Amino acid sequence: MYSEVTICKEALALLGQTKAMISLDDDTKAARLCKQFYEAERNKLLRKHPWSFALKQAKFAMVNGTPLYDFSNMFRLPADCLKFVRPATAQIPYMKIGPMVYSNESEFYGLYVWSIENAIDYDVLFVDALAIALAKKLCMPLISSKSRYEELHAEFTEAIATAKSNNAFETYSGALQQSVRATGFADSRRW
Repeated sequence: MYSEVTICKEALALLGQTKAMISLDDDTKAARLCKQFYEAERNKLLRKHPWSFALKQAKFAMVNGTPLYDFSNMFRLPADCLKFVRPATAQIPYMKIGPMVYSNESEFYGLYVWSIENAIDYDVLFVDALAIALAKKLCMPLISSKSRYEELHAEFTEAIATAKSNNAFETYSGALQQSVRATGFADSRRW
């Protein structure tokens, strides 16, 4: 089972930092930096792909008022939304601007990536990519090694590609995979 602490420990191990860390509140430089960077790195990684474990469906709340042009209604993205993915029905015309989705529909249902905080629910390949991303962020402040940073960058590139492609093929089936590929949700490489 994963937690913020186990993911941070994994990141620190990638940097050769093997001192035991009990919590992100430990009085060490490593713990303070993990606490400072963990949430932002997790959220950046969550935004990179519509991870199946982080998808949510919802009815978006209509906002009073009328858009200036093109659409007749405004809907607010849910508070826990990190990335809007698509409307529930693909044929619905819409435009996303800031925290709003504009549409002519009287109700708007959508799919989005949410800011899932419980690491127990993360996919194992996502955890690997997150640990490497965090190690990259911690590399210079903790060990000041440009060469290790570059190695971690290469490891991250491979880890994120593997995680995305595995997730895309677990999430979508058949013809929908082609649609997902066309919209940029999946790695575009041919297998």
